[in-house]
Amino acid sequence: MDLLSWLQLLALGGRLARAEPAAIRTDLLDVPAKLTDHARRRELKLDPAWPAAHHVTAWDRIQALPDPG
Repeated sequence: MDLLSWLQLLALGGRLARAEPAAIRTDLLDVPAKLTDHARRRELKLDPAWPAAHHVTAWDRIQALPDPG
């Protein structure tokens, strides 16, 4: 629950920033995608047929956060 709250605060906008945990799991966490390493970077490769592909900006926002260390 705490991780979902931080995700909403730091990375999500619009409807998902105020959504219930079940809606976040359905719309964002059940993603048909592959997480790959390429050229020392992580890439999220989404299925283009996924209806909620516009939520990709959350991944970009998370990647833009400064390193805590």
